[in-house]
Amino acid sequence: MTLLFVSMLFSLSCSSGQDPEPEEENEIPPNQLTFNGIPWTFFNKEVFSAEETENGIQLDLEQNALWFQASSGGLLYQTVSGDFTFSATVSVRRKSNGSLAPNCNICLGGLMARNPNADGGENYVHLVSGNTPEETNDGVDELGVEHKSTLDSVSFFNTLPDGLSDHGLRIRRQGSNFSLYVKNIGQSPWQLLHTYDRPDLPTTLQVGLNIYTAVNGTTADLRVIYEDIVLE
Repeated sequence: MTLLFVSMLFSLSCSSGQDPEPEEENEIPPNQLTFNGIPWTFFNKEVFSAEETENGIQLDLEQNALWFQASSGGLLYQTVSGDFTFSATVSVRRKSNGSLAPNCNICLGGLMARNPNADGGENYVHLVSGNTPEETNDGVDELGVEHKSTLDSVSFFNTLPDGLSDHGLRIRRQGSNFSLYVKNIGQSPWQLLHTYDRPDLPTTLQVGLNIYTAVNGTTADLRVIYEDIVLE
């Protein structure tokens, strides 16, 4: 009787025609990109698209936006508390031709550390590469590096033109000090450009990769490629 009962149960389960339900895969939220198993979150997602490449992350500008004063551009970030060192090799290109440096008005991308609470205005430090604001007042932007500190939506910046749109960039936080470093691709050591003292910035910040332009009208032809990304 026991064997007959078990056989009947087996026959019923086989004839039910119902397959086991597949396990649900972990879906990536639409406002995040996963790189090396770590989620990065979009800020101003409409401004840019992002994708993982063989060696890093690529950002493409989809809508003109500017990191300056109270304005904000695109940012792909992690939330970081305490001291950190953030480094990447940054190559700024034209979206239409990846072999060419950008020629659009103030087209930049690089590393940023930003206060996520913008109720009192924008507050951040960044270090970027690309087509920087002109320094010689000749009406022509210059390829190089820019570093910027924005306090309560008031921005102060300096440019260092060197004719290049590819640089190694690094931001190191130690307490309230944010030290900014640059180096030529494939070379060392790091060169300290500037240290900002920002005691106003909280312990927890958005630390990530930014992209922006001062272009008005047609969307700027801008792509920023990040490789050798290290955040520790």
